[in-house]
Amino acid sequence: MPGSPSTPPDALFRDVLAFLDQVDPEDPAATPQIVDTFAMASPVAPTSSPGRLLLHLSARLVAAWQQHAPRTCQAALPPLDLGRLGAPPRTYTPSQHRTLLEQAATVAQWLVTDLTPQLPVLDAAARARLQPLLDAILKVIADETTTDGTGAVCERPREAKRHYRIVSAVDLDATFRKHEPDPAVLGSNAMIATTATRIRAAVIGTGSTPDQEAPVAVLRQQIAANQALAPALIMDQAGGMGKTRAQVETVSDGRTQKVAQIPHAGVAGPTRFTPADFRMSGDGRSCTCPRGVISHRAYVHAQGEGVSFRFYGADCRDCPFWETCRGPSSPPTSQRAV
Repeated sequence: MPGSPSTPPDALFRDVLAFLDQVDPEDPAATPQIVDTFAMASPVAPTSSPGRLLLHLSARLVAAWQQHAPRTCQAALPPLDLGRLGAPPRTYTPSQHRTLLEQAATVAQWLVTDLTPQLPVLDAAARARLQPLLDAILKVIADETTTDGTGAVCERPREAKRHYRIVSAVDLDATFRKHEPDPAVLGSNAMIATTATRIRAAVIGTGSTPDQEAPVAVLRQQIAANQALAPALIMDQAGGMGKTRAQVETVSDGRTQKVAQIPHAGVAGPTRFTPADFRMSGDGRSCTCPRGVISHRAYVHAQGEGVSFRFYGADCRDCPFWETCRGPSSPPTSQRAV
């Protein structure tokens, strides 16, 4: 998939697009584009534990160093049992699991400490192959391990782990993508922008990349390639949230409009009022409900993204839309937040 404008796949993609524009002219600045995403499963299996993942990464780093680093740098490799790195022993008990993790973290950190100082003397091609493995090892150590009161290495509690985690030593960018009710898929999330005749942008993201990031991703790729931006990006309701619309407005400098259905979010059932049924004033200081009641009670969202307006029970007494707005089980004092 095309990446940055400097990569060979992207150069080929741009050449093909330029050829199509010659034989079948299409003005990109006047042609709306449809944005969509689709999951791409990675042909690898996730590693079962952080200890095994660190050993697999270490084994791949050693093999890559032996193949790509010059002979004068081979002595920087510490003496290691490569057979043990490639085929770590099975662990059956918590004690064995902790021992393997501690040994793996020690070996991995040893490699990082000894090999990193040698990177400046490597050529660009060698650094491009070795640096990602070194970075991956450091990320796994930071994300998956911690130390207890005695200084021993232990696995970080799952609730404390970071959002993006490496789970395969072969595919460093693959993450899990979960669409209910389907099982989670390890892989990537492809994001494309098309017209009726051609693909205008194609971006590959890690599997856990939310679909709502696709419009901005394709815009940024086209901006980086000095391509004209479409007057509108059309997408399903995954791209219909206000945050996504605001990002498209900002990134395109107002040149591209986001066209998408507003998601039926934050409410239970298809008959309930959604944020699309309310109207915010032009100055952002008030919100009007479907009945015409105006609320000036605005609160900054807890995550700092947007504003929440509150409608209290006293404002809505005897409203004929009570059940559609709040639900039949809501008490008279309940509030509605939008």
